[in-house]
Amino acid sequence: MSATEEEEINLKEVVVSAAKAWSQTKGKEFNLNEEVLNLQLTFANKILESVKEERGILAFLNAPTGFGKTEAFVAPFLYSYLNDRKVFAPRMYIVEPMHALLKQFSERSQVYIKALYLNSLLDVGEDHGNVTSRTYLYTAPITLTTLDSYAYGFLAKRVETYKFSPGLITGRYSMPAGIQSLSYTVLDEAHLIQDEAYVGPRIIRRIVASLVCSGGVVVISSATLPDILRNQIKNEVNEWCRDRYTLVEEELDKAIESIKASREIGIEYYGNQSIEDAIKNNVKVVCEDRTLIIVNTIENAIRLYDELRSACGGSTNVILLHSLMRTREKSNKFDQIKNSTKVHGKYVVIGTQVLEVGLDFNFNKLYTELAPIDALIQRMGRICRDGQKDCKVYIYKPRSSLPYEDDLISATENALNNHLQRHGGINLFNTGTIQALVNNVYNKNIIEKLETKGDELFLEFMDYMGKLHLLSYPPEEDVFIRPSFYVTLSLMSSKEFQEEFQCSEQSDECDANIIKLKDYEFKVSIPLIKDQGFALARLQGIIDKVRKLKGEIYIPRKLELDMIKLRKKSPEDVSHAGWIKGRYIVLVLEQSALSNMYDDKHGLRVDTLKYLEQQQAPTTKTQPFTSKHKRKTGFGSRRTR
Repeated sequence: MSATEEEEINLKEVVVSAAKAWSQTKGKEFNLNEEVLNLQLTFANKILESVKEERGILAFLNAPTGFGKTEAFVAPFLYSYLNDRKVFAPRMYIVEPMHALLKQFSERSQVYIKALYLNSLLDVGEDHGNVTSRTYLYTAPITLTTLDSYAYGFLAKRVETYKFSPGLITGRYSMPAGIQSLSYTVLDEAHLIQDEAYVGPRIIRRIVASLVCSGGVVVISSATLPDILRNQIKNEVNEWCRDRYTLVEEELDKAIESIKASREIGIEYYGNQSIEDAIKNNVKVVCEDRTLIIVNTIENAIRLYDELRSACGGSTNVILLHSLMRTREKSNKFDQIKNSTKVHGKYVVIGTQVLEVGLDFNFNKLYTELAPIDALIQRMGRICRDGQKDCKVYIYKPRSSLPYEDDLISATENALNNHLQRHGGINLFNTGTIQALVNNVYNKNIIEKLETKGDELFLEFMDYMGKLHLLSYPPEEDVFIRPSFYVTLSLMSSKEFQEEFQCSEQSDECDANIIKLKDYEFKVSIPLIKDQGFALARLQGIIDKVRKLKGEIYIPRKLELDMIKLRKKSPEDVSHAGWIKGRYIVLVLEQSALSNMYDDKHGLRVDTLKYLEQQQAPTTKTQPFTSKHKRKTGFGSRRTR
């Protein structure tokens, strides 16, 4: 059953109004592209038609970067609220691969809602999954969250307990998986599900299959999803659901193949020159334009930032952005980039993988280190977004493949060289070319090599799934959807701590507002399958440096509404990896000491990183962490998160 003409017009108004409002928010003139609009309407209409069949839906939105995927997947949900509240799902989950993307997507969603006068019906919430909350994954009709948080919501049951009488408790179960299976879920930038051990794709496809079989609507959105991953997801869903679901892909694929628009970008690859030397030799060219620089490590990004801030002078705004910055500074950096693009001046943005996706700003040039092909194409997608001509990408081979696998970097280099022998650049709107490059790198041999590194973690996940039962506590063991975990640090000055939070003079406890704490947070990643000793040493080195600078360390003890009870701990109490895992640690320093570790422009300082690199081992003994550790039942546990 196709949509009526009236519905199609209304849906068109939703897409156009949303796109126009977002364009104006960025200070851009809105130009309607009929090819883009037709693609968006093809997808949105198919979703609205398919939900009428009242069964699960698996949809693939595999469209080029900058081609309006966001409006395409948001439109059906917004339209359903406009159309006499014929809502096909109680909630929309937009699942992003990185925490840094949630703020920008929240702003974008709110712009859409305001433009369509839906303020009284819809709200937007964020769930970063790093604090215990009674509203976990229930924050708002449009909930923005990360892949890890969404997956743990599916896997965990939470038990709210109440004192019934002395010695007795009662309670109720809260199961996010229930509402997930009834909701409209978009896995945005889905190519980033992939990891160095291919653990995430194997786990996520199981979760997707379960949701679709239960009647959920799941959209897989990406510009660079390998065919092998796409087929694995389809096969998993088909195996579990049989014919009890609707697959949305063929009509959209045909619409994308018919695209005539072009977004040509010139490419030059330098396999024998470092990006540092290239930029040093072309400072004037770099500084006199709108330039994006993406490197593979934070240390490199900081060094380049310091060099260019000096070389470019005051006429060019130079901005640094990476993952070891607090939430407050990251937010300010995004605002700086947005303001720079509005005035059409000269600016240089330098950063790491956080700049690969979701950065809806415009650049003319990209200088980048070689990265896996899907990441490389995403980086290219950050430039020429307004249809400029003569946009260029300069790619340089890094000194080390880290943080990526050697095989992926080698395969990407071969695919890139083969492509450049026949072409001087790439058309980012040519999906055939893009898909061929991605499939060339992510072939069966590469995937099988990656999978062998993560087999143990995947088997542990399957064992965990087998122990899940209705109305019971989840298993005691930890479960991971990636071959790594995060520790959240909140770093602030003594003055900020005293101004924001109330501490007792009689005890070592303080009351902290979780909203205010978020401003000071950043995350440290700890791998489970390689280089764990160095990562744990780096984390322990941060804690040790706080101790040497006579700082204070606090950990959350319990949550009461929006307030957290913090308890002071000695550095010796936070020394072993089993304790560190899954923790939230608050670090407090005098301002002069804090400046020795962190500043607003750089984030965690490069000299701090060098100091930590030089440590062969933590000053206090750290036992290796394995996935066999029992889950904590306190703050940050999987049972309650």
